[in-house]
This record gives sequence, structure tokens and C-alpha cells, in this order.
Amino acid sequence: MIANRERTPKAAGRGRRWLAVVLATLLAGYLFAQEPEPEMPRAALVEAEIARIAEEVRGDIGVAAIHVESRRLLAHAADKRFPMASVYKIPIAVQLLTRADRGEVHLDSTLVTLRPEDSRPGSGDIAFLLHSPGVKLSLRNLLRLSLVVSDNTASDIILRAAGGPKAVTKRMQQLGIVDMSIDRSTLQLLLAWDGLEGALADSAFSWEAYEALVAGLTKEDKRRTAEDASLDARDTCTPIAMARLLEKIWKGDALAPGSRDLLLATMAKSNGSRRIRGMLPPGLPPAPHKTGTMWGGGLATVNDAGIIELPDGAGHLAIAIFINRAEGEVLALETVIAQITRLLVDFFILVPAE
Repeated sequence: MIANRERTPKAAGRGRRWLAVVLATLLAGYLFAQEPEPEMPRAALVEAEIARIAEEVRGDIGVAAIHVESRRLLAHAADKRFPMASVYKIPIAVQLLTRADRGEVHLDSTLVTLRPEDSRPGSGDIAFLLHSPGVKLSLRNLLRLSLVVSDNTASDIILRAAGGPKAVTKRMQQLGIVDMSIDRSTLQLLLAWDGLEGALADSAFSWEAYEALVAGLTKEDKRRTAEDASLDARDTCTPIAMARLLEKIWKGDALAPGSRDLLLATMAKSNGSRRIRGMLPPGLPPAPHKTGTMWGGGLATVNDAGIIELPDGAGHLAIAIFINRAEGEVLALETVIAQITRLLVDFFILVPAE
């Protein structure tokens, strides 16, 4: 499933704020109270701590964080390919907005009539509104639904309007993002997780057919197919590729100014408060980001990617953290992402560029 609905109890919020303070204090001591050995600079110490955290997780972790203003990079397994899950909705949005900048599509005047066969399982609300025909939405509204609530129905419509997977991948290559490929619709991604890719055509989805297909899957089937899907090279990217795409978006190298501002403002409203946003210092503006989640068969893919504005004019951090083939609970993996993010944020606050 691809889902990004999250709610945080107040008690959990207080606990995270307490933990964030502790982490910041510990990191300050870690970086400054002890003089690092000459062969182990402070950046390497942080990367070593990320590696230690990664070793505690039963799964694969990739991390890339680029300080936009200085181009400094901290990374862990940043050149390894990871499934993007719903994070791939960022490059899809970039391609749609590129077409809008070129006048090939019109975000407000192009109205899409939604059909029952356009429904998609997983996250989002539109699928539950399509039992009766006649619903029309603009591309702007569909883009917002795709990014803010990770609506899978909206995402596949946006993907079609963007020109399809090959067009999105081509646009990434034009931007110099070569370690990223968009290959399938959200529907086929979801079906592949259950070993059912191709069993339903994108243009002929029905809930009855889908539910009949998944009803016959055993626990063993789901484990095997989830493992296969987690290792599929399609619809993957490296953490550094995603971080570089975010950097290009922020700097205005990927889109015209109006489209760039629209994308960032929309991503700033995206659901998901427990991952890269989970332990940030108080008072920061909402970080534009996009989460991605797939789970089933005892395995989980838990991702987040976004841009964090550091306090006191310390710059901006383009960050991508991917966890794949993990056996832990999604909530625990979200906490891992939050911990790594805070470690990186504190480093770039406390160790300014020379």
C-alpha cells in the first residue's frame, strides 16, 4: 500500500520535543566537547553515527543531505538504488509543471472527468467518491491531492497528463538526474507488491476485480512478492539523486519561478509529521517534503524527502532518507528517519561552512 496518513498524539509530541532537545545537546557535546582525531573530521563522525543507527535497523537505509548554499554533502549508502514509493510523485509533479511552463497543459482550465476505472487502492480520498460519474477536477487540484494527501488516483491521472513514465524519466535526465527512473503507474506498483502486476490494466480498474485478486493471496505469497518488489530496479533512485533533484527545485533550475513556488508551497502542506519533520528544532517553517510508504508481507519501505530551512540564516538542507526491506513497524522506522534528520540538521547548524 502507498499511504501517508499520520496522526500524532500530544503525549508523543511532548516526547519527541524532549528527545529532540536531548539529541541536540548530545550532538553539541559529540562535535565540540571532544576534539576529533585529525583523520576523523566532524562530518565523518556524523556519517559514522548514521551508519551505527542503520546497523540497528533490520533493513537497508540510504541517506543524502546537501547543504544547498555550500554544496556540502553528508551521506550513507547514497549511491544505492531504493524504491521511491510515493516519493516518485515529486518527479512526476516536476514533469507536469514543466509541461505547464511550456504551455502544453493548463493547470486550471484543463478539467479531468474522473471515471470509476480511474480509481486506485491505497492512500487518498478520490477513489471513494467515484461510485457515481460526473466528478471533474482541474490538474491543479489533482496535483495538490497527489502531493498533499498522496492520493493514488490523482497521481495516476497526473502521470498521464505529464506524458507517462518515460516522459518523466526523460525530464529527469535532462536535469542531469541520471540515477532515477519512473517506469510504472501507481496501480502497477501496488499490484507488483502483491505479485499481480499486469493483472489489471490501468484503464480498466475495478474494485471487484482487485479485491478478488488479493483475496486469494496467502501470507507466504505476500512475503515472497513483497521481497521481489523491494528488489525491483524499476521506479527507484539513489538518495543522492533525489536530494539533487530537490536542490535543483529549490534553486529554480528545474522549473519556472511560478511553478517552482507552487510546487514548494504544495509540498509544504504534505501529510507526514513523524519523519523528516518529526524532531526538527521548534519555530522552523513547514518543510516542503513528500513521504512514501509500502508495506505488506512483513516488509516495509518507508521514505521521506524534502527541503529544510535551517534556523538563523544557516541555509537550506535538501534531504532524502530511504528505508527498504525493513522488518520493523512503520512507526519505529519513521522515528529512525526523524532521528537521522535531526542529527544532520544539528550538524549543519553547529558546523558552519568554512
